[in-house]
Amino acid sequence: MKNDEMRLKDLRLATELLVEAVGQENGARERVAKRYGIQKSVITNRVQRIEEFFGVDFFKGAQRKTPTKAGEKMAKFGPKLIDEFEHCAVMLRRASERDEAH
Repeated sequence: MKNDEMRLKDLRLATELLVEAVGQENGARERVAKRYGIQKSVITNRVQRIEEFFGVDFFKGAQRKTPTKAGEKMAKFGPKLIDEFEHCAVMLRRASERDEAH
């Protein structure tokens, strides 16, 4: 079943994990979990939600440490996508503030 909702914080965490794993796959989940002060299972759940949203697997292998081709693409383009979402949110808030001021 495809999940049609995406949370930006899930996308951010999944992308950070993928960037980390592309650089050095061993220990990537542990490094990101330590950076955020969260359990590895939280990261796994968030990655799964993003995989469901896009309908692809970002990791392969028995321990799901190795990024797939889709995972490599997300590591490359995910940070740009997040930046665009955040930029859009800022523009929308500014536009809303101008509407409220009039």
